[in-house]
Amino acid sequence: MDIVFTLHSHTRWLVAIAAVVAIVKLAITAMQGKEYGKGDRIVTSAFVGMLDLQMAIGLVLLVWRLAAGVTISRFVWEHFATMLIAISIAHIMSTRTQTKTAPNARARVMLLTFLGVAVLVYVGIMRLPQGGLHLFMP
Repeated sequence: MDIVFTLHSHTRWLVAIAAVVAIVKLAITAMQGKEYGKGDRIVTSAFVGMLDLQMAIGLVLLVWRLAAGVTISRFVWEHFATMLIAISIAHIMSTRTQTKTAPNARARVMLLTFLGVAVLVYVGIMRLPQGGLHLFMP
């Protein structure tokens, strides 16, 4: 179980890197007034995919702890709920934006969406004791 916990703890940096890359790329596209293109789709998919991977690892960890009879604190449930909301928004907006938004506005909509998702992820991490810093302490 420690391996899964460590994997969940360290994968967050991949999520952070994917978020920064996606936000910067979408900001450049939006500021230049270009249409949402292949590169934008790639970084969008990478960020949402990393969120999915992190959620899958977190779910395995949560279910494993529940099956082992470990008491789950209120903070962990708040973290889970906040992250679930963030991932849901990322998925819904990335899907809707591809079909319901004008091509020249897609980058701007996704940029605002990912900024909001990044804020929710930050809030979700801060719900953990010591803002998740305990993950690095023995």
